[in-house]
Amino acid sequence: MTCIYCGGKRFKRRTVDFPVYQDGKIVGIIRDIEADVCEQCGEAYFDEGALERVERERKQVVAQLTTTPSR
Repeated sequence: MTCIYCGGKRFKRRTVDFPVYQDGKIVGIIRDIEADVCEQCGEAYFDEGALERVERERKQVVAQLTTTPSR
């Protein structure tokens, strides 16, 4: 694998946090997502299982925003 941002070829499996954005603002954080992280620039690459988890949890965060009354 080669990093599309820096051309790096060394990756390390790590857990990362994934911010959830809505209207340009961070509205939640999905914690401990497994990713292959480029050792040169830090870009994270996710496998299919990790992306499925991100999408599932992102939908939950957004759903909570629409059901939580504003203060």
